[in-house]
Amino acid sequence: MESRGLDSVVYVGRTPARSIATAFADAGVELTPAPDLAAALDATERAPVDCLLFADAHGGIARVRRRGYSGPAVAVVDPDGPIPDDTGFDAVVPADAPNRLLARTRDVVEEHRLDAERRAGRRRVAALERVREAADGSELVETLPSIVADAYRSAWLGRHDPEADTLEPVAATGVAASVGAPDHRSVGSDGDHLRHRGRRINHQREEVDPGSVRSERCRKLGKQGETQSEQTYWIK
Repeated sequence: MESRGLDSVVYVGRTPARSIATAFADAGVELTPAPDLAAALDATERAPVDCLLFADAHGGIARVRRRGYSGPAVAVVDPDGPIPDDTGFDAVVPADAPNRLLARTRDVVEEHRLDAERRAGRRRVAALERVREAADGSELVETLPSIVADAYRSAWLGRHDPEADTLEPVAATGVAASVGAPDHRSVGSDGDHLRHRGRRINHQREEVDPGSVRSERCRKLGKQGETQSEQTYWIK
């Protein structure tokens, strides 16, 4: 997964030391002070926040977790003070090491993103396995949209019409089908790929794009006796 970098953090508690504020500003990272936990949570709800930095290592990380915050959290501690034993933190960094704090914050943010990507990948692989286990075309029509929608947030299933070279939608679910710029996503399992490409659907059908990819695992899941065109399902 390509790194998105570090954009925005919230400093919970007292105003951050000038050295910390300078280090983050020089790196192009927005550092927002929050005097208390309520202000910090409000900040996470108003705009995307990459990480919470806690000036008080004993100041309520458990409460923030209970309120639903699951992102990275770093404790900024007095170098001569005790090390917090709260397992809610991803890292503990002394306040007199601003560059180390910046680097460690980047690390924990990237670790969280990679972990989220791995979880999403496992969900997509599980979705593919459920597609492969579909007994026939009818079951595929009933099952696939909900599977793919869970992984990709929207889905529709089309049957290829070779004469018109179009995809005739037979099932759909999730967000509206009209989309903007093409969105390419793929996940592999033993060389099999399911690619989701967003396009604008016009008048309930879509022209087949040479770059679109059908799931080879789904090609022959039609009912016995159906024609090849009826057996070929394209997953969009």
